[in-house]
Amino acid sequence: MICLYGYSLFCFLPAVTACILPIGFLQWLCMLYGLAIPVSSFVQVWASIRKE
Repeated sequence: MICLYGYSLFCFLPAVTACILPIGFLQWLCMLYGLAIPVSSFVQVWASIRKE
């Protein structure tokens, strides 16, 4: 479970790196991408945990 948490946060690294560019719209897209991946992972894991 801890490994899944760590790997799901890896997508923030490219998102934060892309936020160096001074383009507001691109920064928002990168942050939304960085947020969507871990949230979708947690929702799927939470659904399987709730069944047990």
